[in-house]
Amino acid sequence: MNLKEWHTAFQQGKKILHLLKRQPLHRSLAGVVIVFITIIVINKIFFKPADPLVKPLIPAVQVVSSHAQPFTPSLILTAETKANRKITLRAEISGKITEILEEKGKLVQCQQPLLRMADKDKTAGLAQAQARFEHREAEYNAAKKLNTKEFIAENNLLQAKANLENAKAELAKMAYDVDQLTVKSPFTGYYEERFIETGDYVNIGDKLVTIVDLSTLKLVAYVSENEISCIKLHQTAKVTIGQCQDAFEAKVTYVSRVADPKTRTFVMELAMDNQQANLSEGLTGKIELHKDIDKAHKINPAILTLDDQGVIGVMLVQSDNKASFCPIEILQAHGEEVFVKGLPEHATLVTVGAEFIKNGQEIIPVPSQASHPL
Repeated sequence: MNLKEWHTAFQQGKKILHLLKRQPLHRSLAGVVIVFITIIVINKIFFKPADPLVKPLIPAVQVVSSHAQPFTPSLILTAETKANRKITLRAEISGKITEILEEKGKLVQCQQPLLRMADKDKTAGLAQAQARFEHREAEYNAAKKLNTKEFIAENNLLQAKANLENAKAELAKMAYDVDQLTVKSPFTGYYEERFIETGDYVNIGDKLVTIVDLSTLKLVAYVSENEISCIKLHQTAKVTIGQCQDAFEAKVTYVSRVADPKTRTFVMELAMDNQQANLSEGLTGKIELHKDIDKAHKINPAILTLDDQGVIGVMLVQSDNKASFCPIEILQAHGEEVFVKGLPEHATLVTVGAEFIKNGQEIIPVPSQASHPL
């Protein structure tokens, strides 16, 4: 009740009271009438009947039909290239470096000489060991003949055989030392690094050179615990390296069975052909692995929305024309298209107006001009 209505009611009450006062018989009722009028005024002010409910307008939203389609999701990982083999040759014998036969950075063949060490008396020692072996061999052959005729005891034959074996071992050791005077590449690869120069004296175990085999590149990547089940041994992957636009093919050769305790990731290795040695070790690559085929809806990311709890999803239209929020899982995103799962096989999606409606609200679906949720 507004101020004007209240003032009118009060004036009417005053008039009634004035009439009653002019009648002597009713003066006793004046107080009762005042109380009654006051109750009526208060009732109109504080207990005014509510206005009839006004039916809210039903919002109209644009919708489009979407159907699930076969989809092969991809797993994208970052990897680092590593040489298939990388070995640092160390000195097997002590000695002085007398000659560097190849410069680092060159491609060397398997068993190609790289450097030489001082001979000193090793070649002479090999000749002595060879002569000693031949002498012990002759002694043993003679002892066998005499033993068959029982001219010597069995122990003498065994002693001759032991002397021959000692001579054979000494000959093998001296031949190995002479062979180590020339350091050779153990496989075909690049002469990557040299740790010595001509005239250096090296001891057993000192580093000499490093050889790298780049004919096959190894790619090392780390897979999260959520994705490790998608990786299969010998699985084919698409690889791009650095800024190179060319795509390469690689195969999974190793998958770790034990996660790193700090990162909770698993090591995965792939092998990629690099016979032309166009790629080097230490490059960053992108690996794309295909997961198992699934069904997904292809939608425009603009129609994604959040519920009150911050869950990502889309608004659907139910058969009774009521809005329904449906949480989704994003499988893959490419520019203006997103592949999601979690929706029914056939769904009617709200494309325009989803931000103005609530879950369970009645709506008027208006088909969008676009025939696809993109």
